[in-house]
Amino acid sequence: KSLRKGKIKVNVKKVNIMKREKLEKKFTKPFFLAIGRFTKQKNHIFLLNFFSKNSHYLEDNKLIIIGQGELKKTYDKVIRENDGVPIMTKTGHSFIKSEIARTDAVLGGEMSGHIFYNDNWYGFDDAIFASLRLIEILSSYEISTHEVFKKIPKMFSTPEIKISVKDTEKFKIVEELKNNFKPEGYDSILIDGLRLENEESWGLVRASNTTPALVLRFEAKTEKKLMQIKELFQNALLEIDNQLNFLN
Repeated sequence: KSLRKGKIKVNVKKVNIMKREKLEKKFTKPFFLAIGRFTKQKNHIFLLNFFSKNSHYLEDNKLIIIGQGELKKTYDKVIRENDGVPIMTKTGHSFIKSEIARTDAVLGGEMSGHIFYNDNWYGFDDAIFASLRLIEILSSYEISTHEVFKKIPKMFSTPEIKISVKDTEKFKIVEELKNNFKPEGYDSILIDGLRLENEESWGLVRASNTTPALVLRFEAKTEKKLMQIKELFQNALLEIDNQLNFLN
């Protein structure tokens, strides 16, 4: 590890946290940075997936909440296999906190990387507590962290895609899609915008909560399927307005 231009470069392979006695030692700052990286946006699904797979650590794993744009087919399956109940909510910090309070769920999370623990904690998002729970779970394994991570199913996905539109228009566009965009072979979910999904892929379009924009996300088992569902949404948007282009 080295300090360069204000950034710390960490060789994660040198971090051994497989045995519980290691947890009794004082952790170094680079160690926490190595763990903390998993809470960033690209890795939020790993955290939720990982925690749900280790639900025996929870006092009551009957309810698990995640945000609308983040519910994956694979993840939904994992939760149910662990006797949990996945609940899809509107995207947004306040919506998830409200739903946790309403249902007394043990775990919640969203695209931005916020992890909400309501098990031995207070139901709000706390990165330090989530990191410590991750360490606790990892310490129980006899295999390396690299081997643990390799077991997480690989999916092909996009980050949030934003198309700038007027605030007065974004809701109208979403409503038009809800009413008229019904391609064969997909199930529709209308909790927050329009989400289409099947066994191979899913796509979502919704009106942004905070900006004059449409927000889209896509995920699929293969790159080919990912492109197919992106093109499906793109064609539907262009039929409404030829300026709503996000592929080019």
